[in-house]
Amino acid sequence: GSTGKPLLVLFKGTCTEQVTIARDDVTLQGGDPERGATVVGPNPGTDVIVLTGNRIRLENLPVTGGNNGIRVPGMCNVELLGVVVGGAAPNGVLVRAGEVSITGSRVEQAGFHGLNLQRQASARVVESAFLNNHAAGIMVQQGSSVAATYGVMAENGANGILITTGSQATVIGSSVFRNGSDGIVA
Repeated sequence: GSTGKPLLVLFKGTCTEQVTIARDDVTLQGGDPERGATVVGPNPGTDVIVLTGNRIRLENLPVTGGNNGIRVPGMCNVELLGVVVGGAAPNGVLVRAGEVSITGSRVEQAGFHGLNLQRQASARVVESAFLNNHAAGIMVQQGSSVAATYGVMAENGANGILITTGSQATVIGSSVFRNGSDGIVA
């Protein structure tokens, strides 16, 4: 489609390769579970989905395996709605300097952090779960910030939420429990 107009991509079936979205105003929609839409990482050394455009929205889409499940490497604006990320090697979702909104989603069984915010990234997390990740459910570092509302950070190997290096977190109405270390550490 024309790069000047919004693009809606309806995803069906299984995609076993890296997906990169480098243009603005794209919605990648997995639809209902009967459609069977899934993006599977081709190998543990490759990020599954890389988002470098602005106003990108992923909806109702399972993402499994790969290096980082979803990577936002720069000043981008991304929305994840009803997305399930599982089994990524280091991070389920890695955001560097960008903005991400995560709503009604789940990030689980990452080899390191469920959500890793770096380099002044920001995240708004609403009614989402970060479960059974090897380290922290949410890692906030390098001047980044997160606002987590009505979420669950549970059964992670280290902390539910770890805030370091001049970063900040606002946690409202969320459940943080049964993590390997402290629930929230600043």
